[in-house]
Amino acid sequence: MDSLPIASTLEVAYPTPSLHLDWDKLRDVIEKTGQLSEITTPWWKAKVPRNLLLPRSAEYFSRTRHQRYGLPLEQLEQEHGTGERWGEAKPIAVALGTLLRENGGPYYRGSSREYKCA
Repeated sequence: MDSLPIASTLEVAYPTPSLHLDWDKLRDVIEKTGQLSEITTPWWKAKVPRNLLLPRSAEYFSRTRHQRYGLPLEQLEQEHGTGERWGEAKPIAVALGTLLRENGGPYYRGSSREYKCA
């Protein structure tokens, strides 16, 4: 959630190599990634405690997300994890894919070789 402020602080403290926060498409990528995460949350968020966490952590995760969303994760998944939501996600994913291909990938700014430290 705080990646950009952290990256900005790092860029000031350690300017070389640059984190390229001045990239003109960065805000668009951040915005679209956030939108995609919000739309897909009902599918993946409920699966985290079931499939990835130990019981104590799963209880905490489920309880705190229940407080955040105002309903249990299972209900969030059932009521909001609909096929219609995938339709909402598709144009955002397509736009992100277009941005990714603009510089040849595999990253938004191109190849990792371009950004190696000296």
